Amino acid sequence: ILPITTAKVPIVKFVHRPSKLEGDISLYNILAQYNTRMLNMYAAMDERVRILGYTVKRFAKVSLLLIGDASRGSLSSYAYILMLLYFLQQRKPAVIPVLQEVGHL
Repeated sequence: ILPITTAKVPIVKFVHRPSKLEGDISLYNILAQYNTRMLNMYAAMDERVRILGYTVKRFAKVSLLLIGDASRGSLSSYAYILMLLYFLQQRKPAVIPVLQEVGHL
């Protein structure tokens, strides 16, 4: 467990030892809750979204270019996930829909 007090919104980073999965906990960040819900919806729509998302995050983390380290001026892993979602939405046929447009159909 590692508190990050210098972030824009204070967070606590942690690692689930049995699975070696990492996570962040942030309080008072309502937007993060909506973002998490959106990512969960996309992952539930198609298993490939979850698999690709995990792969992109792992690649960004282990990359020698430090491409997934927002604290060093690069894009955050969340930014890479958003780019992945956009890519999947733009395929013909689309792998996932644009959730903001689903209610308008």
